[in-house]
Amino acid sequence: MKVFVASTLEIQYSEVEKVTKLLNKIPGELSFIPLMSLAPEVFKHYDKKFQNPVEVESLSFQEFFNLIDFHRDMNASSNISPDDFFVIITSIKNEKKWFSSFKKKDIFINALDWEKYTNNQPQFGIAHQIIENIFSSLLDIDVFNVKDDSNIHEEPIGCINDLCTNKRRIILKIRTAYICDTCLDSFLEKHNDKKVILHIHNIITNLRDNFINYDKIKSDINPYKVIVSKTGEISFGDKILKLNALHKALYLYYLKHTEGFENNIFTKEETRKEMYNYYFIFKNTADKKGIDYICDSHASGSPYFITVKSKINTALTNFLGSEMADYFLIKKYGEINKIDERLDKNLIVIEF
Repeated sequence: MKVFVASTLEIQYSEVEKVTKLLNKIPGELSFIPLMSLAPEVFKHYDKKFQNPVEVESLSFQEFFNLIDFHRDMNASSNISPDDFFVIITSIKNEKKWFSSFKKKDIFINALDWEKYTNNQPQFGIAHQIIENIFSSLLDIDVFNVKDDSNIHEEPIGCINDLCTNKRRIILKIRTAYICDTCLDSFLEKHNDKKVILHIHNIITNLRDNFINYDKIKSDINPYKVIVSKTGEISFGDKILKLNALHKALYLYYLKHTEGFENNIFTKEETRKEMYNYYFIFKNTADKKGIDYICDSHASGSPYFITVKSKINTALTNFLGSEMADYFLIKKYGEINKIDERLDKNLIVIEF
């Protein structure tokens, strides 16, 4: 059984590969195949809403499923069958603010904020969501009629089909790797292949084991001291971070304001002035339009800001390694954005 995994434009292909690589660690009946995102010009011909694809903020469920059908059509050379699963990973919001959903063999997964709950290993949360939706699809669960479906547990019991409205509870499902007897019996009653349920069980068990082991190792790591020099270099220990000037200005704002802040702070003139001053340090030909654009996108929480945040976090991860970078990533705690709250302020030295 093939499972094709693609993404919308703001998600990097490397993130899709991480997820599929993790899922393919355990061979079996399910095979996970990464696909490149469609080119921007292809999106433009799809729908007026996608004239600027990275500016799309929200879609209805039906729009997501239509988009998946479009991806299926555009990837015809990959020989995708109607019997194959097709997954879209996205940071575009949906009408119900769900973490994921499915319709038959079509699945979309929201990629936002998983790093906060998975110690900067979002592939664990996204991978588990993919397996969970495949399992629910094979059970023929009606996700829009929760109360009448005995295979959806409104009261969490640690099962893969617990109805979790909080990502912290979803992480508990990763740690339990459990399929309850009711769900298991329902799966078999629908004449699904036993080899498939065995493979699903083996995958979620592997996700659990890797996730927990990673947690234990990471708990003993001490972070670097980060120094921002008068000339604008951002260094971690003896390593200098490479970022473009605009992204460095935004990241410095986070380093200066470790208490965190809501997006609407970027509507204020004093915030924009502070950001521009940082930008000028990094680039003496700084254009105020660049600051206004990034501040506007941050204030609205648009996909452009999400893309910039992702690029900063990716640069940090590639630069420091995922374990060490986790202390310095931009994360979201409820409505507050800030660098990981575990980072000691005394480890941040700004020389101007």
